[in-house]
Amino acid sequence: MCSTLVYSQPMSEDSTSLLTLVNRLRLFGERIPQEKVFVHMDNTCYFLGDTIWFSVYTRQTNTDKPSSVSKVLYAELWNHDGYLVERKIVEMAEGRGQGFFSLADSLMYGGFYELRAYTRWQLNWGEYEHRHKRLAKWWFFNNTMAREYYRDYEKLYSRVFPVYDRPSVPGVFFHDMTLRPLIRQQTFKQENELSLNLYPEGGHMITGQPCRIAFEAAMTDGEAVDGNLVITDNKGDTVAIAETVHLGRGVVELPPLEDIRYRATFNALRDDGKGKGLSTKVKLRSPDTDGVSIRVDKEGDAWRITSYGAGDAVQSLLGLSITCEGRLGFFQTMRISSEPSVIHVPDSLLLAGVNQLTIFGANGRIFADRLFFVTRPELMHAPLSITGLKEQYAPFEQVHLQVSAPSLTGKEEGLSSSLSLSVRDAVHQDHTFDSSNIMTEMLLSSEIKGFVPHPDYFFEKDDEEHRRALDLLMMTQGWRRFDWKDMAVRGEFELVHPAEYTPILTGSVHKYPAFLKEDPNLELVYLNHFIMMGMSSDDAMENVQWLFGKKTGNHGYRQYSGKNYNKTARMDSIPGLAKAMKERMALDGEKLRREVRVHAEFVNDDNTESLTGDVETKKGRFTIKVPHFYGSCFLFLAASDTTKWNRRFLFWRRKPHQWIMPNEDEYPEYYVRLSYPYPRFVKPYTYYQTHLSDVEFSDSLDLAFLGASKSMKPVIVKQKKGRRLKRDFWKPVVVMDAYEAFNTLLDAGFIYGWYTGPNNLCSSFGRYLVSDMGGGLDYKTDYWLSGTRSLLPDFRQETPDNSYLSSLDYIEAFCDYAPRLEGDKRYFDIEKPEVNVHAVRMPDGMKRITYRDRFFDLPGFAYLADFYHPDYQRNPPAEGQKDYRRTLYWNPNLQLDASGQAHITFYNNSQTTQICVEANGQAADGTLLYSGEQISK
Repeated sequence: MCSTLVYSQPMSEDSTSLLTLVNRLRLFGERIPQEKVFVHMDNTCYFLGDTIWFSVYTRQTNTDKPSSVSKVLYAELWNHDGYLVERKIVEMAEGRGQGFFSLADSLMYGGFYELRAYTRWQLNWGEYEHRHKRLAKWWFFNNTMAREYYRDYEKLYSRVFPVYDRPSVPGVFFHDMTLRPLIRQQTFKQENELSLNLYPEGGHMITGQPCRIAFEAAMTDGEAVDGNLVITDNKGDTVAIAETVHLGRGVVELPPLEDIRYRATFNALRDDGKGKGLSTKVKLRSPDTDGVSIRVDKEGDAWRITSYGAGDAVQSLLGLSITCEGRLGFFQTMRISSEPSVIHVPDSLLLAGVNQLTIFGANGRIFADRLFFVTRPELMHAPLSITGLKEQYAPFEQVHLQVSAPSLTGKEEGLSSSLSLSVRDAVHQDHTFDSSNIMTEMLLSSEIKGFVPHPDYFFEKDDEEHRRALDLLMMTQGWRRFDWKDMAVRGEFELVHPAEYTPILTGSVHKYPAFLKEDPNLELVYLNHFIMMGMSSDDAMENVQWLFGKKTGNHGYRQYSGKNYNKTARMDSIPGLAKAMKERMALDGEKLRREVRVHAEFVNDDNTESLTGDVETKKGRFTIKVPHFYGSCFLFLAASDTTKWNRRFLFWRRKPHQWIMPNEDEYPEYYVRLSYPYPRFVKPYTYYQTHLSDVEFSDSLDLAFLGASKSMKPVIVKQKKGRRLKRDFWKPVVVMDAYEAFNTLLDAGFIYGWYTGPNNLCSSFGRYLVSDMGGGLDYKTDYWLSGTRSLLPDFRQETPDNSYLSSLDYIEAFCDYAPRLEGDKRYFDIEKPEVNVHAVRMPDGMKRITYRDRFFDLPGFAYLADFYHPDYQRNPPAEGQKDYRRTLYWNPNLQLDASGQAHITFYNNSQTTQICVEANGQAADGTLLYSGEQISK
C-alpha cells in the first residue's frame, strides 16, 4: 500500500522531479523483483562419511509468494579453508527444491563447512570487484575475462556448520575436528584486537543539531564485547556516555553538535587476556554543515520521524520514501528547517520486515537513509505446532508425531502446502548460533550483510528489550540489499544475468592469439608470460626456446638475453612488457571483424540421443539455453565465420564421441569461451560461525552411557605440531579431471586455446587456486607429471597436437594456502605458501579422446535420492543390532492435508534419547511456516 501526500501548491520543477524518481522506485519494485533463498538442513552438525540432506525455498519480493522467477538454483559445498567441494544444480518447482551432499571421508578434512545457495537472477544485485593486484589482470586473455574473474557479491545465502572426524568407535560421537595442515598454523597467531564501529542515525551528523549514534564493539574475529562508550570533545570534556544493550551494540545521544572533532572511547568489561583493561579509541568525523539528520521512534501504532536540516537541504523540496523489499509503502514531499520537523507514519501502511526510510532531493541525492523493522504480533508465534513428543524414547521405539498449521485451515491456496521436516537425536546434535528459520531468514537475515547470531532472539517477545535490540541491529547496518539509487535513478542499474528456467550458457568468441613465426615480438610476449606465471628467468627462457624451436644451450641464451631479455624482460620491467602483451592480445583475441555463428550439440552420455542448434553472436557474445536433463551430458561447441561457409565447411560428427571439422591439421578458426556466473570467492568466518552455543537436556535422561554431557562439549581442533607443517600428500585440496581442468582454465582466461602444454596447464592451475587473494600474495609453485619431478616443457606444436592432454587422467593440487584466510599475515613473511600440482597420466599408457573444438562434460540437474527410514515393524532388529542414525527422520516434501495437518511415524535409533523436531515451509499463498526447534522434555 502506498500513501502519496503532496502539498497543494502548484507543481514545481522539484516536485515533478521527485514524483518522477518515486514513480521509477515504485515501478522498479513491482516489475524487477529480487529473490530470497532459505535452506533447511536435516541436522546441525555432521561427521565425515555422513550425507547432508537439504531443502531449498525461494521467495519473490514483489509478491511475497514462492518465486516463479527462477527454476534453477545452484547449491555449493565449501570446505573449512575455502575450496569448493561440490556444486549441484537444483531444479526448483513453485519455489521448492531439494538435494544432498555426501561427505566423502577419503577426500575431506574436518572443519567448519559452508553451504551456499543462490539463483543466477540474484547475481544481478550486490556485485563488486574483489581486491587483487594491479598486475593480475595481465594474466588473462583480455580485460573482460579479468573483470569477470574478480567479480564478487555482497550477499549470498550461506550456512556454516561443523564437520567432525569419522568416529573411531561407531556410535561414539566426539567433537574431534582435524583440520588440513597449514603453514605456521601453530606458531603464528593472528592478533585479536578490539574494534569499534560508529553509525550516525541517518548516516550524517549535522552541525547545530542533536544526533543519535549507534555503536558496535567486537573483537577482530567478530566476538561481541560489552562495555561502555564515552564521547569527549576536543577539550577532553565528556559529552555523552552509553552502555551496550545487546551483543556489543548500543546507542549514544549527543547534544547539538559544534563544528569540532569528537572522540569516542570504548571501555570493555573484559581484559585483554594479560590482566590489562581492554579499550579502543575512534575519532568521529566533523559534523556536516549541509544535510539532514533524522530520528525514528515507535510511538504506539505509528512511527515518529523527526528531521533536522542545514545548508542546501533547508532550501529544497525533499521527498521521503519508505520501502520494504523494494516495494514502496509510503511517500511524502516535505520541507525541513533547522527546527524539528515531525512526520507520523501509521504502522498499518507498512509491510512487516526491514523497512528503508530515505530522504532525497530532486536530483537523486540521498540526504538521509535508515533501516527500521516493522513487526507484527503473529511473528512472535510459530504457525506450526508439533504434538506427540515424549520426554524420552527407548531404543527402536516407534515415534508418532502430528504437525499442524492452524493458520492454513480454510485457505484454498494453502491446501497445496508442503513442508520439510527434520527429526534429530537431540543428544548428538550441535546447537550453533545459526538458529534461523524461514521467517527470520526471509524477513531479517537476508536484508543484512554478514551473519546474524541467534536471529530467533528478536522474535521471542514483543517487549521493550527485544524491540530495542532489534532496532540497534537495524541502526548498525551500512549495506542495503535494495539500493535506492539503483531503483530510482535512471541508468544506475542494468540486468546482466537472466532468469533461468533451465540452465543458460553465456559466452564469447575470440580469435586465437597468432603464433606466427614471422612476428618479431611474439617471443618476448611469451617470455614475459612465463615469468608472470611464476617461472624463473632460466625456466622461462628454456620454454621460449623450446616453443619456437630454438637451439638450447648457453649460446642461444646469451644471444637472446643480450639482445632483448636484459633490457626489457627483467622483473622490474614487467609492466611495460605486460602492456605490450595486453595490446597484442587485444589485437588477436578481443576484436571480431564480423559476427560469427556458434554451433552447439548436446549428446547424452551413452551417445544415443543428440540435440543440435546454431546461434549468432551479438558483439562477440552468445547465449544458449541448455535442454532439460539430469546427471550430465556431452556438449560440443565450435564457431565459424558464416561468410566463408559452403557445403564442405558445415559441421558434422563422423564417429561416436568424435567432433570434427574440415582441415583437422589446422587450429580452430575461433576460440569459443563459456562465461560461468559462479561466485568464486569466499568470506572469512566470524566468531559466531565457528563456535557452539550451550544446551541443556532433561535431568531424567541418563547420558552417562552415551558419553554425553549436559553442557555442550568443546570442539577439539587437532593439527600436527611443528613450526612449518608439511602438506598432506594423501589428501589434495582439489582433484579434477584433466579435461575439466583444461576447460576451467580456458574459460577463466588463464590459457589460450590449445596453445599450451603440461607445464603451462599445471602452473596456471596453481595460480587459479591461489587466485591472487590477499592483493599482494606471492607464492611458490611446483608441478610434476606422474610423480616425476623433472618434466621438460612440451610447448612446440606445428599443428594443434593436443596429445599431451590425451595422456593425462586427472590433476591434483596440494597447497598450504587457505582462501578463507585472505590477507592473513602468515602468508606475507619469509615462508610463502606453496602450490604443488600433480598431473597424473592415464594408466597403462591409455589415451583419452580429445577434440579440436570445445568439449564439455556438462552437468545438468542433480539426481534426487530418498532418505532411508528403517521399518522395525516389518524387519524387527536382531539381538545386538546397532543403529547410529543421528537424523531419525527427514522428509523434504511433507504434504499437509485439507485441514492443514500431517501425521508421521518413524523409529528411534538403538539408544535411549531425546529428540528434536524442526519444520519449515512456505504455503502457496506465501505464508511462512516454521515450528522453531522443539526438543522433547
